[in-house]
Amino acid sequence: MDSMGVWVSKGFSQNLTDNLARCRTERGFGLTLEDYKMDTCARCYIYLPSFAFVSYEKKLRYNPNTGMLYDVHTNTSCIADPDNTSHPVYDTFQSDLFARKWIACCRAALECCNKMQTDPLPPEDSLYCPRTWDGWQCWDDTKAGETASSPCLEHVYFRSEPSTCPSM
Repeated sequence: MDSMGVWVSKGFSQNLTDNLARCRTERGFGLTLEDYKMDTCARCYIYLPSFAFVSYEKKLRYNPNTGMLYDVHTNTSCIADPDNTSHPVYDTFQSDLFARKWIACCRAALECCNKMQTDPLPPEDSLYCPRTWDGWQCWDDTKAGETASSPCLEHVYFRSEPSTCPSM
């Protein structure tokens, strides 16, 4: 990891214990669980489509330096906390549906972090793309040269519904 906290392309560093305690985001950052929750929930919020909000003016902004949301009108920052229903973020949504989509994204990110911390590491002698939360869903370690695919989770759909899964 370099001084900015960015994962270096060598994969997991020699300090395996430190890496296992961190979860990787789409920006390549390995974050502690507390920072990961704050950052990924804020990013889940900003990734929502514009029609999810009462208005562009009401939508909170994301500060990439702190991982927090902030209100440009009051110049105040806040941690994106889906468990706090009196949180100012709830006043920005067009409807309860979009608040539930945001909550689902935050919970999926936390499940991903838990998976990253508990799944076994790939063999050290192989090249791979590292496990990552991409802002919408979780990706496992993927061997170099292979393509990973996964159906989108329900919180990603806004104007359509996921296709039904074929029964086997």
